This record gives sequence, C-alpha cells and structure tokens, in this order.
Amino acid sequence: PTCRRLTTASAAFAVERWEMGLPRLGSGWEPLVCQVASALAPALPVATETTAALVRLLALVAEWNARVDLTAARSPGELVDLFVADAAVIAQGSRDAPKRRWVDVGSGAGAPAIPLAGIASPPADIEGRDENPNAP
Repeated sequence: PTCRRLTTASAAFAVERWEMGLPRLGSGWEPLVCQVASALAPALPVATETTAALVRLLALVAEWNARVDLTAARSPGELVDLFVADAAVIAQGSRDAPKRRWVDVGSGAGAPAIPLAGIASPPADIEGRDENPNAP
C-alpha cells in the first residue's frame, strides 16, 4: 500500500463509517494507518513495507477478535490508536535512548510490541509477554 494524502473530511468519513465494531476491512485499514503515519512524518518516517505489514496485522487482529476477545478496541479508530499510534509515540520518544530494550507486559494481541518492532528506528530489543491462565 502507498499512503495517499487524506483530507480531514475523508479520514473522518472512514472512521465514522466503521465505528460499529471491528469489521474485516482488509486493505480498508490502509487510510487509518496512513493517517497516523502522515501525522508522524518526517520525525518518524514509516516505510511502505511497514505500512503494508501494519495493514495485514490489523486485518488479522480484527478477524481473530471476532473469534477470541483479543482487544478492548471496539472500532477501527481505537484499534489503530492502540496498535499504531501507541507504538509510534514510544518509538519517537525513545529514539535517543542509549539502550533500547522493552518488555511489553500484558501484550495480549501484540500491542504495542509487534508494531513497535516494525517502526522502531534504530531497531530495538522488544519482548511481548502475556499470560493466559486458561491456556493448556
């Protein structure tokens, strides 16, 4: 996917249109991911490959959330905020840290650990931990 410049009206329409849950949007996640990426550029550029990976990740989370309650997010906007925006804020705020090692405790569906691994520049050591007491 290539990020296209979105007007505020078109981005707002996209979010309002999908507010009723976590539908299977497929590539429809792209405008929402691009909106966050655009807000962060040029301070934290997001590569096209990373954008494509984030779109696939959000599509998988939405699909599996229908089967297993993976996240508290109940709208596409909330899910993008939880996965992409949170990871971007962490990556941007810690770029100059001498040691970049994070442990995401209670990562559940992988937020923000998985997106952070894709956006962090330079790369960081990231570990996601979650304990499910019902797991075999």
